[in-house]
Amino acid sequence: MNLKKLFVLVVLSSILYYVFLLGFVQLFTVEIDHVSTVNHIQDGDTFALESGHWVRLADVDTPERGEFGYFEAGEYLSDLIYGKKVYLDIDDVYTYDYEGTGDRLVCLVYVPFNSTHYLNVNKALLVNRYAVTYEFYNEFTPNEWRLYTPKLHIFTFEKIKFYSGVSAIILTIIIYIFYRKLSKFTSNTIKLIKNKIGYKPSTQEIFFSILQVT
Repeated sequence: MNLKKLFVLVVLSSILYYVFLLGFVQLFTVEIDHVSTVNHIQDGDTFALESGHWVRLADVDTPERGEFGYFEAGEYLSDLIYGKKVYLDIDDVYTYDYEGTGDRLVCLVYVPFNSTHYLNVNKALLVNRYAVTYEFYNEFTPNEWRLYTPKLHIFTFEKIKFYSGVSAIILTIIIYIFYRKLSKFTSNTIKLIKNKIGYKPSTQEIFFSILQVT
């Protein structure tokens, strides 16, 4: 394989990688940016992770200390996620809660519910009336949330990139093999037709035909 063909294959593989990357992102509707275990509950909409991050549940608001329902909301959130591994879809617009303490990740949070689905923690607080919608300008739209999301729809971005790369390489190899087969078939067909009609190729044509086949 010469450098020109190698360059074409690299470019083709790169293009396919980004095509598959966009395709996977569209297919798996929930992009998980961070995974960690909850080790502290502050209140009904804020908690801490073993990774050291603080998390503010996106677009929901629970009662503050001294308000009716404060302890109930905190206990409900604790029952859902304390000591469990959670999957965070971090807001792509602001990332951090700058209207609050400024150091909390604004997230849509998922926790395993059963063998096939994840529970949307933000939605669960709303459905069970421990929180009210408090929508900010960000990537999330509460009225589009589903309470349960199939596990097949949730992928970490690292896995999406990995599978996109593998898919791009495999398809590039398949395209190259198909090109080689088609090129050889075309060359042999042309030779057969020329032989049938009594055409005698020149030495230069024979030379280029051999190069094409090899």
